[in-house]
Amino acid sequence: MADIEKIIAAVADLEAIADQPVHEEAFRLQLSGTAFSNEVLRRYRILDGLLAGQSERAHKLMVDGETAGDISDGEVDVYEGSSWSVLLGKDSLAKSLAARENEFTVLFFSQDRWALWAGRLNPFAPSVYPDPDFSAPVTMRVAGLREAFGGPSLWVLGIDDAAPRSCGRLRSLPAPEKVLDTIHLNADRHLQVTPAAWALTWGHLEVEAAKAWCLLSCKVLAATLVQELRHIDGTSHITLKGTKRLSLQLASGREEGLSILCSKLADAVEWVYAERAETRLRLIMDRLSIDVDPKRTLVEGMQEHLENALHQAQDSYGFVILDRKDAYYKELRDLMKDMKSQADMYAAKVRDLVNAVTRDTLGVLVLLGFSFLGKFDAMHVRTLLSSTELSLLLRCLAGYLLISFAMQLAAHWRDANLSLKESEKWLSVLQSYTSRADSQSNFLDLLTTRRQTLYAALALCGIIYTVLFFAVWNLQSIALNLLN
Repeated sequence: MADIEKIIAAVADLEAIADQPVHEEAFRLQLSGTAFSNEVLRRYRILDGLLAGQSERAHKLMVDGETAGDISDGEVDVYEGSSWSVLLGKDSLAKSLAARENEFTVLFFSQDRWALWAGRLNPFAPSVYPDPDFSAPVTMRVAGLREAFGGPSLWVLGIDDAAPRSCGRLRSLPAPEKVLDTIHLNADRHLQVTPAAWALTWGHLEVEAAKAWCLLSCKVLAATLVQELRHIDGTSHITLKGTKRLSLQLASGREEGLSILCSKLADAVEWVYAERAETRLRLIMDRLSIDVDPKRTLVEGMQEHLENALHQAQDSYGFVILDRKDAYYKELRDLMKDMKSQADMYAAKVRDLVNAVTRDTLGVLVLLGFSFLGKFDAMHVRTLLSSTELSLLLRCLAGYLLISFAMQLAAHWRDANLSLKESEKWLSVLQSYTSRADSQSNFLDLLTTRRQTLYAALALCGIIYTVLFFAVWNLQSIALNLLN
């Protein structure tokens, strides 16, 4: 740590003579000035010497836009008064301060610049370079920070702080996939809601340094407790669908005293997603939609009313589950009735196909049998088979078979597809207590077998009708060949 402290001091010395705003990002620092001098070179050489032991050379001095790290004392006069900048890559330095395995470690030389950087973060946007990936564990080392804080994934530590022995009470926060199964996203870009990555559950959250991070945490956790999150043109709005329907801005950025709300939100999210998330979320939304002022942001409203809403939801949950259980079985019985009617429809269509094939086959045999009944001697049979009248009759009969199958195929295929779409539509509209998985396994999957049986019957009937069509169309030639 001694070397890191010396490097921080050397950066501070350079910053003291930099007359341009310092630009610091997660993995990069830029110091710049308008008048290069021997003092700038001296201080840079001190920093360069301290960084000499790094595995890669991730720093350089630029004078007048050109790399000038090897300027000698005698050449300073040539560059005197020119613009200069020092670029410092912090990645290797940060990795040397890692507190956990397989984490992103971020180093900041200033608390003020760290707070400004935090204010630009969008906790719903997938992380891209030069920002760390917050979906994985992240530790931020901040020079001068005395009060550590963090959550299960995000840690904020001072330069000399050891890894915390305890990260507060172990919480079971939902995975992003489970959150997206419960809330609806409406955005002009890809969003992700990862409460475990942003939750703050331990440390000194009441200090000024934690203010920006408490706001980020509250945004994500509050968005986990809504029915719809809209993010358009960089602004986040939410929809509460409870006793009343409310549309609010998620947060304004001016909220104060969010350290207590961080803990309350973590408690609420943990309880909602423990089981039956949609039901538990609806109970909380019923209360919040009544209490929250539509003119304020959701975070402000939750500061005042979330605790009461959570207590009321927990108290009424047991009674709601009993009512829900009865409603669930009633809805399930209705679904089973619908499934039986759908299954009967498919079975009836298969029977209709069998009857139609049998009818048409027997009809062809009876017609041809009566045609040949009185003409058993070879001379009369050959005369009949060579006649134009029989040829016309057979062509009409073959056409009838073709039209009969085409009409049956179109009718049964259309009915089956419309019936499937209607079933899926009514399932999505009417079901309130049956889960999608239950509907899929108890209803749609069972009908799939029936539908496949119908398609197999259609294919078999198509083969039979094709054979009958060609047999009737070419009956004269077939019969003459058999007689010969």
